[in-house]
Amino acid sequence: MQLEQILDRFSEGLVAVDRESNIINSSRNGIKYLPGLSTIYEPQCAEEVMKWWTKTYPNDFYNIKNISTNYPYPEAPANKCDIIFSSDDHALDNAEWAIELKKIAFLGDNGKNNDYGPSKLLSPFLKDRSLSHDIIKLKESKLARHKAVIGYGFDYTISSLEVALSKFPQEGDRIKNAKKTVKSAGMPGDKLEMKPLLDIADFIIEKLDLTKPLVTREFKDAWHHPLGGNGTVFAWELK
Repeated sequence: MQLEQILDRFSEGLVAVDRESNIINSSRNGIKYLPGLSTIYEPQCAEEVMKWWTKTYPNDFYNIKNISTNYPYPEAPANKCDIIFSSDDHALDNAEWAIELKKIAFLGDNGKNNDYGPSKLLSPFLKDRSLSHDIIKLKESKLARHKAVIGYGFDYTISSLEVALSKFPQEGDRIKNAKKTVKSAGMPGDKLEMKPLLDIADFIIEKLDLTKPLVTREFKDAWHHPLGGNGTVFAWELK
């Protein structure tokens, strides 16, 4: 299976997970988040996407037993890989793909600024558990024959937040916060989107000389949460 097909499935699967999942997470202070893709944690998303994929496209896999999430790295079992699978007839001890998943969130559940998005993508520090760190971790492992990092996040404009307000008029405070955050980003056209961040990330990650070119897909109409909508899913396959 090629990475492009995996991203095609993810772009569809993320919307399905957003629509069908009722996972409710909470802040450290015990405040419950609204359900939706934007508040689902990465391990939860990995599990939900793979459940959807095997149910919707079972013929993509030779044997659905050769799929696992939260899978231990053989070199360091305390570390877990988000997704490991084979679409061919190989078992997990010779898996086809190992994938680490990263959610890049510009906004919190309350619509206010989330400062961790760029660091989740680019930080070299272990404490941030960034996508860049995952690339190095995967490179050093014998976990699978092919390895990739996949990220996803929502794109916001003032227009998209007007759509949100029409769909969720009761969430005016959240959406007002989101508009303020989008405007404060200072990007032309009052946009807060993945592309400028990915352009920088791709430039930096290319310098590591560990990955193939960036692959991206769009996903649309993930509106379970008022701060959902349209977004981008992206990936780098390791060389």
